[in-house]
Amino acid sequence: MKAVHSARKRKLRDRALALGRDPGANSSPSVDGMTRSEKTHEGYLVRGRQLIARYRRHAGLGRSGALTLEDPIDFVNWFFSLKPNLTAAAWRPYRQSAKAVLATIPHDDAEKAVAMIESDYSEAAHTSAREPEPEDFKPKPGRKLPRRTSALKEKRFPKADFDRIISYLKFVTRSKHADSLVDWMMAGVSTGLRPIEWQATDLEIKDNPNTPYGREVYLYVVNAKSTNGRANGAHRTIDLTGFTDETLEAVQRMSSRGMQWLVEGRYDDMQSQHSQLLYSACNTLFKQKPKVYALYSLRHQFVANAKNFHEPAAISAMCGHIVTDTAMVSYGKKRSGWGPDEVVDRAEPLPEEVATVRQQHKFFDEHIRHQQEAGLIEPGMGFGMGGGEE
Repeated sequence: MKAVHSARKRKLRDRALALGRDPGANSSPSVDGMTRSEKTHEGYLVRGRQLIARYRRHAGLGRSGALTLEDPIDFVNWFFSLKPNLTAAAWRPYRQSAKAVLATIPHDDAEKAVAMIESDYSEAAHTSAREPEPEDFKPKPGRKLPRRTSALKEKRFPKADFDRIISYLKFVTRSKHADSLVDWMMAGVSTGLRPIEWQATDLEIKDNPNTPYGREVYLYVVNAKSTNGRANGAHRTIDLTGFTDETLEAVQRMSSRGMQWLVEGRYDDMQSQHSQLLYSACNTLFKQKPKVYALYSLRHQFVANAKNFHEPAAISAMCGHIVTDTAMVSYGKKRSGWGPDEVVDRAEPLPEEVATVRQQHKFFDEHIRHQQEAGLIEPGMGFGMGGGEE
């Protein structure tokens, strides 16, 4: 998390300097004799108390003891369920308000609740790289090339095409990125990470003779969508204990490369180059029936595969979603999943993260129901029903 935060600050500063700006210049330390931080903090406390009052009403706790919390963790789960309905700009003061008021609550779990909120940050909005369209891709006669959106990208990755591209990268192309793209494809379709998320992962391997391969493996991922409300917290954990050595080694190499590229300030460029290599491979291999597989197609296929052996809440936990509808509606269809014998490496969620998804989704459903009852939104409308890349 520290490495990600430092890289973000460096990137923003470099961008400002390139535009001829001096970050932090002309800042004002006080307003009418009171420091900005003091006035701002008081505002946060006022809003924080309002949040507690809303939570107590929602939980049916009544108005007595309006500034007390029997369960700060439950309050934070309720608080995170507000996030999908807020813009990133609106969420930031909400986040600070909840932290400020929790710091005043005398409860053994208050510190843990504050830590949950403090961990909620991401720079996806600042660091995500758009995957380029293949410059030499030509549609069939009579078809117009779609505009620069995800419309052209496949939201699945059939096993036969996946294996064909892997063979091409291993034995035909001379690209210097061929080996790392093979790792990216193997790791991506087995873990479901967003392409940008490989910049901030860590892998833990522990000996355990009671497991099939004699070890436990956990992949820690900083969620790329936590700023805009799509993520189940700032980070998630995926259990890779059942992975074969070959796939696990690919994940290890991707995790190490991603962090190295991030620290060196070239992650966006490397993602773009690997995307272009994948596009070029598609253009070479699928001339008769043009197909454009993107790095994001791997995540779609992961979800399609997982739908054959995991419940929606488990898939959402592994994908870093707060709303289970997102994984079920926006991603690959179950019918596009690979056969049972073809999905050898099966990722597993942590039970406690699945429980958090269920709790936050329950709160979120209640928010939607209340808005529908108040006539603010149409019945059947809600968050997470779009078809975009989440």
